[in-house]
Amino acid sequence: QGGEARWRAENELPALHEAQRLQLDCTKAADKLGWTPRLSLDQALDLTTDWYLRAAQETAGDALLALTRAQPTANPQ
Repeated sequence: QGGEARWRAENELPALHEAQRLQLDCTKAADKLGWTPRLSLDQALDLTTDWYLRAAQETAGDALLALTRAQPTANPQ
């Protein structure tokens, strides 16, 4: 998805002192709430890319609201 969309990480600003230690961790949500992710990272990035591409084409707020409400209920493969 995303057609010709590409991204590249660039470190133009000096790193913050804790920047080497920052990472996502859902352990607490899993332990305390029994939460598990519904999507893989690839699926989440695909849905995010799709949303932004479609949002760029839409002008009506209602269409974006419908898209936003529909995506989380999509059945991930």
